[in-house]
Parts: sequence; C-alpha cells; structure tokens
Amino acid sequence: VTCGGSSGRSGETDIWSLFWKQLTLLGSNGCAHREFDDIMNLLLQRKLRSIIDRTFPLSETREAQRYLEDRKAFGKVLIVND
Repeated sequence: VTCGGSSGRSGETDIWSLFWKQLTLLGSNGCAHREFDDIMNLLLQRKLRSIIDRTFPLSETREAQRYLEDRKAFGKVLIVND
C-alpha cells in the first residue's frame, strides 16, 4: 500500500520482485463515486470548505510551481488571472 500519491504520478517499484513473488498491484483513487457525490453535496451545502494556502497571480505561475515542489503548501495553491 502506498499513500501520498498526490505528491506525483510516478513511484519507484521493483517490478522483478513483483513478478518473482507473484504479487498483485492494485490502484485506487481513494473513493467511490457515491463518496465523491456525498462530499460534493457537503461542499455545495457549505458544510465543508477547502483550505487555500496561497494565491498566485498568473504572471507568477513559475513561483507557484516552485512553492509546490518545495512542499511549502498546506492546502490548495491557486493561480488567478492577473
């Protein structure tokens, strides 16, 4: 089991061990469609809210990317039109 997939799309796996031990690799996006619908309904009812860490203007997209890569964010980072 791996956690923290939001840190990137790639993860290192020893594929030979997978074959040799006859293991199964299973992926999941973390929720079922019904759970997603339930969460969306809570958001629409304003019972939940997103945590916005920081907002960057479009002209500072490069800095926003660096901010994310440096793992400085706690919550969402938004890019807004200048």
